[in-house]
Amino acid sequence: MSLTYRVPINKVGAFERMLGISIKKEIEAAMKQAARQAKTVLVAKTRRAGAVASGKLQAGWDFEYSPTAMTVKVLNKVKHAGPVEYGVLATTRKLGPNALINLEAWVNQKLGVAGPKAHKVAKAIKHAINQRQGWRFQPRRIVGESSDRIAEIFNKRIQEALERARAKAAK
Repeated sequence: MSLTYRVPINKVGAFERMLGISIKKEIEAAMKQAARQAKTVLVAKTRRAGAVASGKLQAGWDFEYSPTAMTVKVLNKVKHAGPVEYGVLATTRKLGPNALINLEAWVNQKLGVAGPKAHKVAKAIKHAINQRQGWRFQPRRIVGESSDRIAEIFNKRIQEALERARAKAAK
């Protein structure tokens, strides 16, 4: 799952021409620092997301950023990150036998129930999920709700890098 948005700083090239020095290295360092700070925002939002907040989902957040294009892409390489972020409508395919296997493993791990009883509990959960109207799985919108704060962090770090470059060029 990924979400791409543009960080609204479009005058970096003009600053480079004005200062007469290349500041791409400083911008990249600022974006790296911003990515570390923004990851904590996503981890905290994931924890507040409820039952879906697994350790894998929290640890899976990453960023791709480009100082030349001034874009930031939020990524999570965990297999179930897309359905967690965007949800699953009840009009999509119903859960089948593969989901039952995964639910059995979940019941075994989270509820501590094993054997035929785990199969029975997993089957009941699968049936309840398949009977839902509207959303089969509610969207959590972790990235969507955090994107303003992430953009703010990136913009602040880039502005600080620009200020440092200005001060360095003024000396």
